[in-house]
Amino acid sequence: LNNLPYPRPLTHELIVSIIKGLGFELMKVEVTKLVNGTYYANIVLRKDNTIYEIDSRPSDAIALASIVKAPIYVSEDVMESSSIKIDIEENREMDVRKYLRNVNPEDFGETEL
Repeated sequence: LNNLPYPRPLTHELIVSIIKGLGFELMKVEVTKLVNGTYYANIVLRKDNTIYEIDSRPSDAIALASIVKAPIYVSEDVMESSSIKIDIEENREMDVRKYLRNVNPEDFGETEL
């Protein structure tokens, strides 16, 4: 949706306008926890050297952060519980094996010895 012209502000753009219009600065977004399959996030605002944390769905918080180019942080607990561990070497080896199983001499073009 970035860089596409719309005659009226979209929802997240409207929220950013409200935040700025009220004199707040969107400092950052924090994805804080994962509980029973539900992610939680905070939108961190600042006004007059006071910090405010607003509870939010991560999707909305990330959309706002992307509009104002604010940093997005994810807690170590969320990263750990949401990560998928991949053995890169094993995957490369599997990719090579898959390629070699399907390779044909014609794939290399004409060659002369």
